[in-house]
Amino acid sequence: MSFDLSDVRPATDLLIAQIRDTVGEIRAHEHPQCGEDFYCLNLVSWLGERMGPVLRRLADEQAETSKWRQKHTALAEEFAAEAEQLQRELAAADEQIASMRAALDGADASEEGRR
Repeated sequence: MSFDLSDVRPATDLLIAQIRDTVGEIRAHEHPQCGEDFYCLNLVSWLGERMGPVLRRLADEQAETSKWRQKHTALAEEFAAEAEQLQRELAAADEQIASMRAALDGADASEEGRR
């Protein structure tokens, strides 16, 4: 089942705090042993009437989280590829250094042999 929440404004921080307080009231008050609990029914009805904005806020937050997760994943892949390239370049530079050292050592040995 899908609901169109496009015309619903997201819940404000104040509404979220009011919902938290209302849930606390429902949990804290003494429930009657028998008969209907009109106090709870009234509070639950109040909560239900405010779920549209809460659902809209949740949907907006999920969309934002998804957007940031995709951006994070793309950046992580980009950085991983760059790190691999840098590792290859470092390995090539290490090979060049080793080759130059061997050439210098060979030149030094040749010079020593001529003396």
